[in-house]
Amino acid sequence: MIQNLKHESYNDGILKYGNIKSKYTEGRRKIGEEFIPKGQLFYTEMSSRDTDILQASSMGYVIDLKLKVPYRPNISSKDKVQINDNIYDIKKFDSAKKKEIYLYLQKVGV
Repeated sequence: MIQNLKHESYNDGILKYGNIKSKYTEGRRKIGEEFIPKGQLFYTEMSSRDTDILQASSMGYVIDLKLKVPYRPNISSKDKVQINDNIYDIKKFDSAKKKEIYLYLQKVGV
């Protein structure tokens, strides 16, 4: 008996999620920041719907990337996302039935 298994494939890339930590000299002068990863996920890039764009603009931000990732309980909207050398804020975070998460990202420093 052959069963058809249905699962998502996340094949657009790998992202890291975590926090930004400030780096200081011995005299407590800030000299920079570094990304501290908590984990990594495969992702699929999605296109933003008109309702996503309108909601983002009414809340005062722009959606630079919309990604779909597998559900992980330890990721939150307070985390940052690193893709290659770019860092993003998670502006909106939707989870669908604890199966997958939609991340709405805005590039940091723009």
